[in-house]
Amino acid sequence: MTVGRFDRIFLIAFAILVTCPAVFAFTANPECVQDARQDFNLCVSNCREAFKAQKDCCRNIDHDCAEGCRDGFETCVEVPMETLADCRSECNDALADAKENCRIAYAFGTAERDRCIDQAQVVAFSCRDQCRENVRGALIQCRTAFRACIKSCPAATE
Repeated sequence: MTVGRFDRIFLIAFAILVTCPAVFAFTANPECVQDARQDFNLCVSNCREAFKAQKDCCRNIDHDCAEGCRDGFETCVEVPMETLADCRSECNDALADAKENCRIAYAFGTAERDRCIDQAQVVAFSCRDQCRENVRGALIQCRTAFRACIKSCPAATE
């Protein structure tokens, strides 16, 4: 007798349920979950910082200088990224309105409604694409300034 794929899945699930009754003894502990999330975020932050320091070491550049460059980059991209987010939000709002108008104008499941919504999605895509193009120059300037800053950093001292 051969055991099918679904039979194997059922057997595994059954074995887990039989051997792990604690699965059903779930009690919510939001404080514990929040503590775990904070520990995780701290761990990620520490790892990210260690990665940056090691990367700077590999490049043989002063870590403090590189951090200053990174801070400058973050400040530089702040306004273009906010502009991008606002623009995209406007595109998405217009899409939602257009889709609603399509739903009002055409019956459910009709080809006309599908074409109307498809066209609204094409317009929204073009709108979001234009948003990206609008901030592209500013982001390129930020990247160029960041690279120049990193190149100007002194060698790492040990």
